[in-house]
Amino acid sequence: MRALESLHRDHQLIFGLTEALDAYANALDAKHPLVAGDFKALVHGFRTFADYRHFEKEENILVPWLVRRGFDDNSGILVGARNEHQQLRYLIDVLYQSAERELDWSRDERNRISAAARSLSEQQRQLAAQQEIELFPDILTRLPAHALDDLASELWQFDVRSEVRASPLDVQELSRDVAGRYADAPPSRPRAPSASPPPPSSRPASTSRPARCVSRPEVSRPEVSWPEAWPESVHHDRPRFIT
Repeated sequence: MRALESLHRDHQLIFGLTEALDAYANALDAKHPLVAGDFKALVHGFRTFADYRHFEKEENILVPWLVRRGFDDNSGILVGARNEHQQLRYLIDVLYQSAERELDWSRDERNRISAAARSLSEQQRQLAAQQEIELFPDILTRLPAHALDDLASELWQFDVRSEVRASPLDVQELSRDVAGRYADAPPSRPRAPSASPPPPSSRPASTSRPARCVSRPEVSRPEVSWPEAWPESVHHDRPRFIT
């Protein structure tokens, strides 16, 4: 599946982010001691990697490329993906706004953050699984080898441009770090059946260029426990996006 390796690698990395966000939500619900900066780092990961890189790659490279080669732009899976991207961006916005006041949350805010985080994780996993199971095999079946090679090249060039203009972020390290820190927090609700890594498409992956990851600098973050009394919810403006 060399043609789709870039997208499949994105799905695996985003799955790691959803696992870490779920672990954080479990800790949030359980009033587990939280490390300042973890929530903001996760939201930044979703914003910069899932939204600015992966969603844009699908919307600006994959879908137009498929439509030029005969795929229906109004097909259910392509329309559904666009709608899902809008919903996922909305949930990222909600969490981004909350991250502006990290740990300075009321009890109601904490519950809303947990619900939004779980919705983001589950909807992202469902979308990735649907693409891996339905869309990607269709692409590999319908298109000739030379067209798939062209697609792989366009996706790779997008990745290179994204790495040049983006700030350094090791998504895999971030996910592993946060998920491991809160691994002992008990889950507050059962996991959905779709909460598993997206399966590879029908063709074996090649051993071509791996994803480049840039290590994040180590940051000392104090542990913060939940206070006994919760402050009143404070209205705050729409978040300022990280670029």
